[in-house]
Amino acid sequence: MAICTGVNLILVTFIIYGDFSEGKTCGTPLKKDIEWNKLPMGPYYDVLDIPRSQKPVGCWNIQNITEEKDRVVIDLATFSSRQLSILPIRVEFFRTRKNGVYKINRFSELEYRTAFYHFNVDSSVGIRKLARAEAADLAQHEFIFLTDYQTYFMFVGFQKEGWIAYVKATTPQITVSQLNDISNTLVENGLKASVMVLKNECLNDGNPGSGVVIV
Repeated sequence: MAICTGVNLILVTFIIYGDFSEGKTCGTPLKKDIEWNKLPMGPYYDVLDIPRSQKPVGCWNIQNITEEKDRVVIDLATFSSRQLSILPIRVEFFRTRKNGVYKINRFSELEYRTAFYHFNVDSSVGIRKLARAEAADLAQHEFIFLTDYQTYFMFVGFQKEGWIAYVKATTPQITVSQLNDISNTLVENGLKASVMVLKNECLNDGNPGSGVVIV
């Protein structure tokens, strides 16, 4: 499951994003919501974050996605390089009045907070405070979802100060071609990414190896 060094070097040298375009307005509706019934079966592997949050928050592999009338339920299996025990969590996204825009519910915020605690061996007051803040921050985001229905699925969360994306792939490896497709999808949706982080600790079953930052 490890990505070879040669591919890592290609990823670093090939993807030079710079400025894409003006940032997208927070929670801007999509022209069309994704067609959930066309998504491939899981699992989806945690491969890329855009941009990286201030502290690693573990690996989030998608096991299953279920669409219902007013919500989408995503089952995740999470782990970190320090804590390899798997923690299953369920996150519910409710549709808003904006086309293709979702928000997570209060229960999911608590699920996220539990996962953040699980990721850190250090259970100091500072870490727990940061975990609560991270979970509360995500609960305020409005989310859209982007996919090519074949190789990747993206959560994109918006708040006033900007946005963050979490990219999952249908295979444990991600290629330069896939990165280029992800780049093009972001551009088409008015999003600007100056930094991408390849999540080697997730791709290598908890072994961090050499982290790759794509700028």
